[in-house]
Amino acid sequence: MLQAFCQFYEKAREQADYTPKIIEPGKAHFCKAISGMEKVEADENGDLRLVTGIVLEPDISDSQGDTYTDEEIRKTAHLWLLDFQNMGLQHKSIVNEQVRPVESWLAPVDFDLVQSDGTTLTIKAGTWMLTVKVFDDDLWGLVKKGELTGFSIAGFARRIPLGDESKDDTN
Repeated sequence: MLQAFCQFYEKAREQADYTPKIIEPGKAHFCKAISGMEKVEADENGDLRLVTGIVLEPDISDSQGDTYTDEEIRKTAHLWLLDFQNMGLQHKSIVNEQVRPVESWLAPVDFDLVQSDGTTLTIKAGTWMLTVKVFDDDLWGLVKKGELTGFSIAGFARRIPLGDESKDDTN
């Protein structure tokens, strides 16, 4: 099982097939008011400073060539929410005081999401989605400039080659 913490991640120039998927790097048009919840105040520029993006998608290879099932993603997302909630920057530092998770959810069905630039992003059922609030002005500036463009997990796992599941003693 992965023991994950989420990372802000800059454009992955070294990964030719990686497409970062930060859904809304500016104003969060898709945010909704929920009765009984504290109202989120926008800053002086009208920005809510909320960023929503994909953390893990089922059956999609990551930059190490690993894939995750719906069940593995669910377990990881729940473990992270219950025990960790750490936010990092570029896999180098923890930024828990500057960035805080405000929503973590698993897509219940496949759906198309219209992004702020008008393009459509298909979200697969079982995808782990995360919304964070960015308090730090410098980090928010990097998000708005498009220099921080996605989330990345970090953690530890034991690799077992496909077809070698009999060596997995973690079940």
